Formats: sequence, structure tokens, C-alpha cells
Amino acid sequence: MDWCVYHSEKTMGHPYSTLKECAVYSKTEQKKLCFGDTIWVIQGGLDTPTDFTLVDYFKVQDFDHPPFKGAYRDFALKVLGESLLPKAVALDASLGSWFSELHGKYLSKQRFFSALKEDEILLGLRACSGT
Repeated sequence: MDWCVYHSEKTMGHPYSTLKECAVYSKTEQKKLCFGDTIWVIQGGLDTPTDFTLVDYFKVQDFDHPPFKGAYRDFALKVLGESLLPKAVALDASLGSWFSELHGKYLSKQRFFSALKEDEILLGLRACSGT
């Protein structure tokens, strides 16, 4: 299964890259998440309008549980893997309808951890990531 994780720089107070590891956090347990699932990490920047960037994607290799420190102390789950993304990719409407669908269903609603089921979105993410 594929998952979209939205990292808001504004909400979290830092860019994803400052984690210095390939990891995402969830406020809920994510019981449907399995080893080998793909996590797509999209960051919303600080600019207005918000700029979006595909900052990471990885296969789930491990899970960690609280206690976590700092901005992540209220989270229930940490998901870890090894990055498969060679470099960050800017995302915007010029990429086509798949990005508009991703933006409308996930990013504009700031869904922080969601299962991705739309083939068009998945094909678009794979194409822009080079996979």
C-alpha cells in the first residue's frame, strides 16, 4: 500500500530535512501500515501560496513508539526506512491533473498521514521521483 505523509513546515516549525533520518510520525497507530509499504513525504513550505515538494519516499522498514522528544512528543508512532529519492522534487499544478487531485484531496486539507488509493496520483509521484 502507498501512503501520503504531509509535513507542514509551518505546523512542525522545521523542514523535514532537519530530522536527519528517513522517518515520519503519526498521531495515531496506523494499524493498516505494514512493513514494505511505501511512504511518500510531501512538504508544505512557508511561502504564501504554499510551495510543495516531494522530499522523501521510502519503504517501511521499522516502527518506533513513544516517548518521543520535542515537537514529536504527542505522536503515537514513528515509521522508519531508507530514502529512495535521489533529490527533492518541486510539485505544482504544471505537473498535471494528478497533482491537482493530490492537492485537492490531501494537501489542501492537510491530511498528515493518509492511504493513497488513486492510480493517477501514484503514477504521477512515481514519474516525478524517477521510479
